[in-house]
Amino acid sequence: MDTESKQVLDDLFAILGFSEKQKEGSLLMFKKKIAEGILNRVKSELPEEYRQFIEKEGAGVTDPNHPMIAPIHEALKKLHTDEEFHAMTHEILKNLLPEYVIEVSKLNVGADVTEKLEKRIKEFS
Repeated sequence: MDTESKQVLDDLFAILGFSEKQKEGSLLMFKKKIAEGILNRVKSELPEEYRQFIEKEGAGVTDPNHPMIAPIHEALKKLHTDEEFHAMTHEILKNLLPEYVIEVSKLNVGADVTEKLEKRIKEFS
């Protein structure tokens, strides 16, 4: 995850007053959603064997030592540059953030907190 994306999430978690454990859990959730979004965008460019694995397992594989993870990762690195992946990450996160604010606003965080969250995500462009 690029520095700007990580910073906006850190800012949101600070506004929400998250503990370190809550921050870690939320960051992991965002990373999974972003990875899933990237995989969905590029899976058609991958070999059939990898596409079938992604269709079957999706982002549900959390073991980095799974035998399919390294080959898929290497194939992805050959398809797109780091800059292209950063751009995809940025776009996916930009789409996720408004939904996230809506969800946390349902937790009665207060109008002032919701306003701060909305302001921060607008700055993320």
